[in-house]
Amino acid sequence: MDKASGKLVKEINLNHVRHSLRQVETATKAQLAEATELSVVTINALVKELVELGEVFEDDTIPSGGGRPAATYRFNANFRLALVMLLKEHQGADVLMASVVNLNGETLKREDHSIPLFDHNRLDERIHVFLKAYPVINVIGLGIPGQIVDGAIAVSSHQKLKVFV
Repeated sequence: MDKASGKLVKEINLNHVRHSLRQVETATKAQLAEATELSVVTINALVKELVELGEVFEDDTIPSGGGRPAATYRFNANFRLALVMLLKEHQGADVLMASVVNLNGETLKREDHSIPLFDHNRLDERIHVFLKAYPVINVIGLGIPGQIVDGAIAVSSHQKLKVFV
C-alpha cells in the first residue's frame, strides 16, 4: 500500500471512530473496536491520536469482568465550534443574532446586537469579539433571510435589501 493510500485509510478509520463515539457518547476501546469492526490495536492507536488532538478525552473508568478497570472515552463536542449569525430586521431595527454552537449542535452562547445592516466594520468587530472569546471557532455562517431568483434578491424580509430587487 502506498503512503497516500495508507493516510486515506487512517483518515477513514479516524472518522469511523469519531462517528461511533459521537453516537454512543462514551465507550471503552474494546467497545469502539466492536462498534467499528477495527482491531483493538488499531483502536488503541487511533484513540491515542484523538486524545492528543483534543477531539476525545478520557472519561471515567468502569469495572471490568476480572482485569483492571477499563477507561472510557468521550467525544469532545467543544473541540471545534461554529459562529452562526443571522442579520434581520426586528421592529424597524437591524439586528444581528449570533450564536456559538458546538459539534453536538448545542448553543454555548447567544447574543442579539443592534447593528446597521451594511456596516461591515461593526460586523467584523462582533466576529473578532467571538473569535477572541472562543478561539476554536473554525467556521462562520452568515444568513440573511430572503429568496434569490435568477441571481437577484426577489423576496426579503429586510427593507434595505428590497431596494436591490
